[in-house]
Amino acid sequence: MPPGAGGLSFVPLRAAPTGRLHGPEPAPLLVGMPPERARARLLCFADGA
Repeated sequence: MPPGAGGLSFVPLRAAPTGRLHGPEPAPLLVGMPPERARARLLCFADGA
C-alpha cells in the first residue's frame, strides 16, 4: 500500500459528519454529536444520498 493510502479508507467516515473530504478526525466529532444525528449522517452517506 502506498504511503498515506490507509487514510483514504477514512475519507467516507470523515465526509459523513463534516461534509468534507479532508479535515478533522471524525471520531471526536461523532462523539460530540447527539447519537441520532450521528447515526442519520452515517446512514445517509452509506445510502449514497
